[in-house]
Amino acid sequence: MTCPVCDATTVAGVVILVKATFSSERDTLIARTQIGLEPARKRRRTGGRPKMMSDVQIASAKNMFAIGTTAIDIATAFKVSVPPPCRRQPQWRL
Repeated sequence: MTCPVCDATTVAGVVILVKATFSSERDTLIARTQIGLEPARKRRRTGGRPKMMSDVQIASAKNMFAIGTTAIDIATAFKVSVPPPCRRQPQWRL
């Protein structure tokens, strides 16, 4: 018994087969990622980009802004670009 929709000799059939293959690969990738994240959580490892400023630096930057320092000067003082301090304080936006 053959499947007329899954016929690899037609364009539509090839598209369906490729789509099914990609879907299966995507599901496998998600499952493997979840399996790998579990031991990482047990080791207290978290993913993602590291923060550019510590909580102490952020508190200091807030104090600097309160006394009238510009966002550009704050970013220069902490050797970061302007977005890291502004991401935490929307009112600092230029």
